Amino acid sequence: MRSDLGFRLSNYLTLGLACICLGYAEQFYLPGITIFVVLVLLLLAAAFVAEGRRWSLPIRASNVVGLVLAAGSGAWVTLCLVRPRAAALEDYPLPLALLPYLGPLLPVLLVAKLFRPKRAADVWALQGMGLMQVGLGCVLADDSFFGVLLLAYLAGSVWFLAEFHLQREVAGRSEPALGSRPASRSAYPVGRWTLAVMAVGLLLFLLIPRFGATQWSLLGPLHRPGDSEPGQTGFSEMIDLNRSGTLAVNDEVALVVYAENADGSPKTDLNPDQRWRGAVLDRYYDGRWVSGSLVQQRSERGFGMPFRRPVESVPLADRLPDLGPQQYFLNFTIDRGEVGGLILAEPVVVHPRRQMVPVARQPGRPPPDIQFLRDDWTLLPREQEKVSYRQVVVPLEEPDLSMPVRLSGQYISQISWQRNSSLKEWTDQLLRDLAARAAYQLSPDDLQYIEAGSVRFLRPEYHEKVARALTDYLATSGDYTYTLELRRHERRLDPIEDFLRNVKQGHCERYAAALALMLRSQGIPARVVQGFRGGENQEDGHYILRHSDAHSWVEALVPRVQPNGQVEMHWLTLDGTPSIEAPTPSRFSPAWWLDHSQRLSQEAWKEFVIGYDRQQQTDLWQGWRSLAEHPDWRTLGAGAVRLVPWLALAPLVLLGLRVARRLRAGRRAALGPSLSEVVFYDRLLTILARRCQLRRGPAQTPREFGEAARQLLQGIPAAASLADVPVQAADLFYRVRYGRLPLSAQEEQEMNRRLGQLDAALNPAPAAAG
Repeated sequence: MRSDLGFRLSNYLTLGLACICLGYAEQFYLPGITIFVVLVLLLLAAAFVAEGRRWSLPIRASNVVGLVLAAGSGAWVTLCLVRPRAAALEDYPLPLALLPYLGPLLPVLLVAKLFRPKRAADVWALQGMGLMQVGLGCVLADDSFFGVLLLAYLAGSVWFLAEFHLQREVAGRSEPALGSRPASRSAYPVGRWTLAVMAVGLLLFLLIPRFGATQWSLLGPLHRPGDSEPGQTGFSEMIDLNRSGTLAVNDEVALVVYAENADGSPKTDLNPDQRWRGAVLDRYYDGRWVSGSLVQQRSERGFGMPFRRPVESVPLADRLPDLGPQQYFLNFTIDRGEVGGLILAEPVVVHPRRQMVPVARQPGRPPPDIQFLRDDWTLLPREQEKVSYRQVVVPLEEPDLSMPVRLSGQYISQISWQRNSSLKEWTDQLLRDLAARAAYQLSPDDLQYIEAGSVRFLRPEYHEKVARALTDYLATSGDYTYTLELRRHERRLDPIEDFLRNVKQGHCERYAAALALMLRSQGIPARVVQGFRGGENQEDGHYILRHSDAHSWVEALVPRVQPNGQVEMHWLTLDGTPSIEAPTPSRFSPAWWLDHSQRLSQEAWKEFVIGYDRQQQTDLWQGWRSLAEHPDWRTLGAGAVRLVPWLALAPLVLLGLRVARRLRAGRRAALGPSLSEVVFYDRLLTILARRCQLRRGPAQTPREFGEAARQLLQGIPAAASLADVPVQAADLFYRVRYGRLPLSAQEEQEMNRRLGQLDAALNPAPAAAG
C-alpha cells in the first residue's frame, strides 16, 4: 500500500461526494443529469488509478482537452438559452433562470484538471470546484436526503484536510529511517475536534437570532410569506407536486367573513359547501402549477421577465353594481400574512352590461391597493398586508357554471394544450374505456377530434361531456382514494402521470392538478383554482375559514349554445377529489417504518435547519424553559419534542469516542515508544526563538522550518558550521513522532551536545566579555 493512498482516496472521494450532491440537487431541473454524474464519477475513479501509477496527461494534451470541454460548455449554455422548453427562462431574470443549467459546467471544469500533473495549488483548485458544486446544490435542494449527502461531504472534507496535513508533514522528509513504521492515521484527534466544533456551531445556530426570510428557493419569487407551509394544509398560490410526506392538519383560523342580506341583516344560510376563490393557477411545468398573473406581478417588480399574455386588471370601484333582488354582500378583512392571498366567494358575477367589478372598498375604510383581474376573477394584491373590501354576490341558475366570459384567443390556446405524449395516450385509452361504460354518460360518438398537424384536439361541442366523465371517474370510480400522505413511485415520470398511473392516492391538490392536465391533453382549456371550501357558520352572519378548509378544484372552458343560436363560453367548475379515504397502512410493517422515519427526518430538517426562524427559535427555548420549570414532558413544545430523537444520539457518540480512545491507547502501547520523547526539538525551537527571533509559522512543517533556520545560520559566521543542526533535528523529530522509533542514548546525547554548541555559538555574551 502506498504511503499517499489515504490522501488520494480522501481527495477523490470528497470530489465524488460533491458531484453527487450537485447531481441530486439538479435532478428536478435536469432529469438526465444522473447519467452525466455517473460518467464524472467514472472519470474520477480513472484519475484516481492513474495518479496512483504516476501517470498524467502532458500539459499540451490537457490544454486541448480543456478547449474541447470549454467549447462543449459554450454550446450547452447556448442550447439552454434557445431551447423552447426552458420554461423557467420565461419568468425569471436570465442569471437566475440559467442557474440550474450552469451547474453541469462545474463538474466539467473539474474533469479538465483531473489528469494534469498536480501540485498543492491544483489540489486546492479541485477542492474549490467541489465546494462550488456543493454550494450550488444547497441553493437548489432543500430536502433531508440532501442534508445526509451534505454531511457525508463535510465528513469527507474533514478527512481530506487531515490527510493533507499529514501529507504535508512528511512531504519534505528525506528517505524514511531504517525500520520506521508508517505514520499514524488515527481518526480520533480529528473526530474529537470536529465534534467539538460542530457542538459549538450547533449551539450558536440555535442561539443567534434570525431576521427576515430563512429559506431561499429558485421559485421564491412565486412564493409569498403567508402561503401554507410545506407539510401542512392551507392555502397557497402554487402547487408543488414534487413534494412527498404527510400533511399535518392545520386548524388555525385563516380569516372570518361577514355576510349580510340586501336589507343589512346577517345572512346565515350560506351553502355549507361554499367555495372561496383565491388564486388561479394556469401554468404548469416541471411538476409545479403557478399563477401567470402572479408571475407578471412579480415580473413588474423586477423579479423576472413578463408572462406571455398581458393580464388585464382594473382597480376596485367605490360602489358595487346592483345585481338584483337576490343579491347579498360579503365583507372581507384579510391579513395576507395569515391567509396567503385575497379571497372572493363563488360565483364571481360581473355586471353583464356595464362590466362593473363586483368588489369595492368597504365604506369608511381607506381604499385598498389591489386590482381585480378580469380573466381570472381574482384579486391581485399589491403592497398592503391588511386589506378590507366588500363583494356583491347573486346565485346563478347553474351553480357549477359561470356567467358568459370573453377571453383572448392567445390565453385560450395557452391553457388548452400541455406537452406530454404518454399522458395523452393514457387519457385517450381511459376515455375509450369510459365510453364503454353507461355510468359515465359518454359514448364513442362523443370522442370526435380535430386534426391540427401532429396534434388531435377534441371537438369543442364535446368538451363538457368529456370533462364531466373524467371528473366522475376520479371522484367515484373507487380506483382513487383520498389521503394526506403524499408519495411518489416512479420519479422518472412526470409527478402527475406518476400519480395517475401508480400512486392513485392523494389530497385535493393532486386531483385538481391531474384533472386539469388530463383535460389539456384532450385540448380542453383548463386551469386550477386554489381557495377554500365550506366554513363554520356562527349563526350571526360570520363564517370562520380555517387552513384545514383549503381546497383545490378545476375550471374547464366549455361552450353553450343559446336559444338564439349564439355560442357562449363558460367556466365549468369540476372537483375530482374522491370522498373515499385510503386504507390506513399497517403500523408495524418495515415499509411504513421507513416511510415514517423519512417523514420525521424531513419535518425535522425543514423545521430546525431550512425553516428555522425567530418563531421556531422562540418556541424551542420556551419549551425547554417550561420543561425546566415544570418537569413534565407534556409541557414540552412540539418543536423540542422532535429534538429528542436527535439528542438520543449523544450517548452513542460519547460511547463511540470512549471506545476509540481505548483502542488508540492500546495501539500506542503496542507500538512501543512514547511520543513525548521529542524534548530535543522543543529545545531547538527555544534556542532559535531566543537567540535569533526565529519562530515556526502555523502552517510551516518541521522540515520547512529547518531549511529556513539553516539558511539563517549560514549567514552567521559563529554558527555556520552548525547550520545543519535544525535539519538533523527535524529528521529525528519525524522519526520519533511518525516512525515511533525513539532515540538511542548515544543519539540523544549527541543531539543535546550539538544543541548546546549552537546555543553557545549564538550567545553574544562571550564576545562582549572579550
